[in-house]
Amino acid sequence: MGRRRRRERSFDFANLFTNPDLAEPSRPVATEPGRFSRRLEIVVDAAGLERTRLLRWILAWTGLSAAWFLEDGDSPAIDLHVAALAAAELDRGC
Repeated sequence: MGRRRRRERSFDFANLFTNPDLAEPSRPVATEPGRFSRRLEIVVDAAGLERTRLLRWILAWTGLSAAWFLEDGDSPAIDLHVAALAAAELDRGC
């Protein structure tokens, strides 16, 4: 039998940080002051994830998403803002 690869759980949560608030799509919730940090703590606690690992996956996801936006001729502003927030959290030493 082939060896099964274990799926990275932290990756599954990374896109939660770039999705806008569906009730108010013009306002990207995770980029509002304080929201990123609160969302990070909620996801880490509720899903039982390692904070640093999740932040690294957020950086990876936002880079990939930004590349897709650029390829389509759209603005990657939300992704780049979230990436900066994740990088700042990592720089603080989580």
